[in-house]
Parts: sequence; C-alpha cells; structure tokens
Amino acid sequence: KAAGVAKGSFYRYFDDKCAVVEFLFEDMHQTAERLLKKCSEDLEQAGDDFDGMNEAYSTMGLTLGMYLLSNRDIVQLYLQESRCPAHGPTQPVRAIADLISKQAIEITRQAHKQQLLRPFPAEVSALLVVGACEKLLCAQLEGMDLGEPLELVQAITSLVLDGLRARTD
Repeated sequence: KAAGVAKGSFYRYFDDKCAVVEFLFEDMHQTAERLLKKCSEDLEQAGDDFDGMNEAYSTMGLTLGMYLLSNRDIVQLYLQESRCPAHGPTQPVRAIADLISKQAIEITRQAHKQQLLRPFPAEVSALLVVGACEKLLCAQLEGMDLGEPLELVQAITSLVLDGLRARTD
C-alpha cells in the first residue's frame, strides 16, 4: 500500500509470501554458503597448524562481520525469524539458519580430525559458538555498546579458539 502498488500487481512479481522472503534473503544465503565453504577449504589447507586455523576462522568472521554491518536490516530480520518453525514464509530464513548450523558442525568436525580443537562434541561447541555470536549480534544491533564491531569479531574468534584449542604442551 505504501509503495502505491495494488496487491494483484505485487503478485505478478512474487507467487506468494515465501517467494518474497526468499528474494529478500537470497544474497545473505549465498554469502553465508560461500564464506562457510571458503572457511572449510582454508581449514583443510591449514592442516595441523593452529595459526592457519585461526586465520581461516578470522577471515570468515571479518568478512561475515562486514557483510552484517552493511546489511543491518536484513540481518536483524534474520535474527528475529531464524528460530521460527520452518514452514510458510519463514522457510527461506530457516534454510539459512540450518545451513549455518550444519556447516559450523562440519567445520568443527574437520578441525577435530586435524587435531586442532579439543574433542568436545562438535554439535555442542559449534552450536554454542553460533548461538553466542547471534546473541552478541542482536545486542549490537539493538544498540548495546560492545565496542568496535570488527574488533569484536577478532575478540570472539580469539576467545573461542583459545578455549577450544587442542593443547600440545
């Protein structure tokens, strides 16, 4: 109504609400998929080098952080809707959330195989990190002063990896 477009005209471009949501989140989905794949590849190249793993996670975190900062509205909508049931218009949002969870677990398993992380269950440590990062992001978007956003990404990466790092001493 605010755009001055009749409801019938709107549905010329989109079949239903789900198609609208899918269109809105398409770039975010592709970006998350690309960054997680790149992190996995970088982690594989790191072998058993902890610094290489740290670099892989830091690069993903910083790149994702820059994306999030430049797309605040869509990220805030994602955070609000990502825990809703996966049916109807929320399906595309949940697809991103499920992708992130699944890939975080796989990347964690990969780091375990390379003996870079302590052997906590991959599902526990990966989902803990994803959940904590999403909570911090919500707080940041709601105006809580957590410091410089990109410095926060570095601090989170260091905090998490220092806690999960496989001890070699």
